[in-house]
Amino acid sequence: MRANRRLAQLWLDALATELGAAAGTIATYTDDLTCYLGWLDEHGLGLNDVTLERVRDYIAHLDQRGYAGSTVARRITVV
Repeated sequence: MRANRRLAQLWLDALATELGAAAGTIATYTDDLTCYLGWLDEHGLGLNDVTLERVRDYIAHLDQRGYAGSTVARRITVV
């Protein structure tokens, strides 16, 4: 969904310009957002459709894929 990606890019731009986040931080968040937006796309969801239940579903998805706890925690941050 284009709107999801546009909003994500605006957020990343704000991190870089307003908060002065380092390039490595932006790259990591970009990867995490790509994962999350891909999951949303697979489920036909827009960012406005996200509920607590959907966040729980996403966390379960990450757990099922075997991600380390630190990775899951970081990916939750972008949600």
